[in-house]
Amino acid sequence: MRTQAVNSGIKGLIIGIIIAVFGWADIEYYLTPLSFEVNQLMITIGGFISLCGFGYIIYGLVARASPSHTTAKLQTTPPPSRKPTPPPIHEMKDSAPLTAPSIREREIIKEIEVVYCPYCKVKNSARSSFCRNCGGSLH
Repeated sequence: MRTQAVNSGIKGLIIGIIIAVFGWADIEYYLTPLSFEVNQLMITIGGFISLCGFGYIIYGLVARASPSHTTAKLQTTPPPSRKPTPPPIHEMKDSAPLTAPSIREREIIKEIEVVYCPYCKVKNSARSSFCRNCGGSLH
């Protein structure tokens, strides 16, 4: 039960009823020199406050009746890494020594022409018209 919601709802209901009853009583018995329109507004506002208070009471009571909702966090484990397993090592007697397999390596070298910005001295590609750091013109 959300006790605070119920208590606030009861307070709102009572205050709204008091305001509405005062507006009605002033119309019926001329308790104050307020105009008819002001008293009607008091009745309307009091009724609205009472309605909100009543709704808040219902909310507090319904929250009590419903089971507590908890969000369960799903624990996900990362998939096992698929690292290649090395071949098993066997002791080989009286055989030729093992040699590593030949691996072909490629090395790609790319030359990039670099231009320095005259304003902030940052390296930029020669194809660029403006500095990637400060936006200044490179040409």
